Amino acid sequence: CHGKRPYVGLVDHLYALMVDQLQDDLAAHAAHQTAKSVAATNGTHFEQKCKISLLAKFIPKEGRALDKRCKTAKRLAALMFPEEFSTDFKTAMRKYRQTVTLLNRTINTTEILMSAGKWDQVDFLLVASRCLNKHRRAFLNLKGGSKCKLEGERSNAPERVKCRENLLAHMENAKNGQVKFKGKQLFIHEIINKMLQGTGIVTLVEEEKDLLQLQWNTHREALQERMKELGIDADQVVSLCDVSGSMGGTPVEVAIAMSIMMSELSGETYGNRFLSFSEQPQWVEFKSEWSLWEKVRAAVNSHW
Repeated sequence: CHGKRPYVGLVDHLYALMVDQLQDDLAAHAAHQTAKSVAATNGTHFEQKCKISLLAKFIPKEGRALDKRCKTAKRLAALMFPEEFSTDFKTAMRKYRQTVTLLNRTINTTEILMSAGKWDQVDFLLVASRCLNKHRRAFLNLKGGSKCKLEGERSNAPERVKCRENLLAHMENAKNGQVKFKGKQLFIHEIINKMLQGTGIVTLVEEEKDLLQLQWNTHREALQERMKELGIDADQVVSLCDVSGSMGGTPVEVAIAMSIMMSELSGETYGNRFLSFSEQPQWVEFKSEWSLWEKVRAAVNSHW
């Protein structure tokens, strides 16, 4: 975090790069605001967007796990506002928070829109994979949080209803191949995680199943393209999957995810099937028309 030899120089350089980019983004924001004010004074129409990086969105946030371990926010504040930090570090920290918040508002991140209640303005072409996966029930306006079995509308606020409509329309466009659906930032077992509780299947509403399926499809298509580029095929590959009780949690999620993915990447001989890990191994076979959720259910209930 603070640099261990021989990486001290590299760590220092990375912090310096982040500070330089934040300062460049602040300068770009100030220039944009000036141009906007000039246009307003002259009575001219101004549509130009402020072009800044996405650093403020992904920079380690104060109080989060990485910051607690590495004191990242404090170090960035010290580099950005050295005079204030040397006399009153709280002032420097406040100015750092204000900087990150200002830039996030300018980027118009999904999280900012959610916090402001502007759910209807969320553009699902821009929502990151992990955000979409984590907040899927909120975007779909469904009651409860992750792995909640409750159905029904979460809110009747027009903004929330419109957000759901926008996401469903985006999902339909993705099914028709009109847009790409975000999913590659996730590990494939993180998609399976939303369908499991321990070693048991979780009941999900159809919209959730569809969303997770689309994120899975994005992964599979990316893998197929990469394998084609490298001249690799998985025609003679078959997975051996352990779903025993000792595998509960991440291990079983990884095992099921890899087994299902390989069954979809494999050729006709071993496609849509894997071997169960047990004293008497058995074929676990999937129907080609099954959804991801149906395949996960079959895998969880396989013999061990």
